[in-house]
Amino acid sequence: MDKIRCKECLEIKRITEYYLYWWKAPMARCKECVKRWRRSEKERKMARINDNKRANSPERLKYQKKHIAQYRKNNPKKHKAHCIVNNYFRYHKEEKPVICSYCGWWWQIELHHQDYDKPREVIPLCSLCHKGYHKWEINIDLNKTIKF
Repeated sequence: MDKIRCKECLEIKRITEYYLYWWKAPMARCKECVKRWRRSEKERKMARINDNKRANSPERLKYQKKHIAQYRKNNPKKHKAHCIVNNYFRYHKEEKPVICSYCGWWWQIELHHQDYDKPREVIPLCSLCHKGYHKWEINIDLNKTIKF
């Protein structure tokens, strides 16, 4: 039983060319047929539908609500600072920074608070520089802080 026939392409292939179930039995279709099926438009559409169902399930929404409430309770200054910034730039879109102050990139700009006691002072960073800053990989010039 070193080789078996794929139920879809009908080719005889080695067991190593099949995915295995958790109980170590090979699937009925070979890896190539499974990949082709997963890449099909029908399967991608079904995956999107299932992702939306999972994201909007009552259990997931309940978990998110609980998690967000806990985060806000544990980080009141942070939450308040984020609200101030979001509310301001909601009505003053033309003033929102569009370029990273570290690398000059213009895509996915995030606003970093150096001090949550000063919520109106932020440093515009692209998502990569922001992650790098928090991982202590790069040093940000604090003179590039914008105030609104």
